[in-house]
Amino acid sequence: MPRHSEDRSFVTALVLVALAAGAFIAYARWLAPAATRPAPGHETEKVAEITPATSAPRPANARVIATVYECHGPNGRVLSDAPCAKDARVREVLEPNSMSADAAPQAPSSQRPTSVQPSRHLSEPISPDNRRRCADIDAEIDRINARMRHAYTNSEGEYLRERLRALSAERWNAKCGH
Repeated sequence: MPRHSEDRSFVTALVLVALAAGAFIAYARWLAPAATRPAPGHETEKVAEITPATSAPRPANARVIATVYECHGPNGRVLSDAPCAKDARVREVLEPNSMSADAAPQAPSSQRPTSVQPSRHLSEPISPDNRRRCADIDAEIDRINARMRHAYTNSEGEYLRERLRALSAERWNAKCGH
């Protein structure tokens, strides 16, 4: 029986939290925006993303997502969700102008590169002395990577990662390339 009362109190708490969350969402969705409507007599100026007013007209497809009040005081410009002074100016925040990546224009197929050539980051070729050293370093890195694909302890993993960092630095100093 004690288990049943614990389950009941948990369900009660869960329902209360859900009701509180629903009330908060309802308030934010339907009641709060009414408080941000401009008061009568305030000048309305439409700007994009709360930037200073521009003479450019608002795009036809721009959507207002918020309204803020702008005031100028001793500390400079202040933006608020409630009137901050008698001479507060109402500013509208427009939805950001964005375009999906799928809608980006594509270059004609005749202008697209047919193949990508790998760039060489080294200004000088690998010397014969370094070829063997680079091959040994790469073999050690491959061995460590293969070992790390299997279960290992925390301390062993730390050792192997530190060893990989050291080999990477050694590879860089030997100018082994990619």
